[in-house]
Amino acid sequence: MFRVIKRRTACIQGYYRPERKKEHRTEWILYLIFLSGLVLGAWFVRQNGSMLQKLFILFENYTAVQAAQTAIIHFSNAFFKQLLLLLITYIFGVCAVGVPFLYAVPLCYGAGIGMISAYLYMQYALKGIGYCALLLYPGYIVSVVSTICACGNGIKMSESILKGLLQIETAKSFSFKKLNLQYLILVIVAAGGALLDSVLFRIFSGYFQFS
Repeated sequence: MFRVIKRRTACIQGYYRPERKKEHRTEWILYLIFLSGLVLGAWFVRQNGSMLQKLFILFENYTAVQAAQTAIIHFSNAFFKQLLLLLITYIFGVCAVGVPFLYAVPLCYGAGIGMISAYLYMQYALKGIGYCALLLYPGYIVSVVSTICACGNGIKMSESILKGLLQIETAKSFSFKKLNLQYLILVIVAAGGALLDSVLFRIFSGYFQFS
């Protein structure tokens, strides 16, 4: 009885150890940075009237290209974009001074999504909201979660490399093997998100005509 209680107590203590608390804190900070980017992107579009015309041209070209693509090409393009984001976070993650750039990734990503969301709402109102909800946001949710997880892993790796170079820390470090395994999982998640994006586009794109 006492052994079971001791084991469960040890598990709870292990789950809430300082390292894990720090990991969760880093992820929450990254999500807050992403939300800040969303707000900044939307605010920028609302304050800059000339940006609407530029976004109009970009969106028209985007929808025209998307309509002409096959399902396989659509999936490939969506997967490549997410793969590129993961590659960027990986490169910064194996860099000793990559932490500031990894914090900037969700900010820029959020700003981009905020800009296109604000444009669609301002230009097409409820139709734009429906387009976002059915065609953009489901894939974006998967993409954002995988990107923020990648940024969190990259931050841990970058900090570990920096501490090793400065000889601040001689304890266990964040291994490349662990990092590569985590990124492999994120690549699989990204493929699932790209597949979801492709399927939803094939199902709902016909209901939205913006020309």
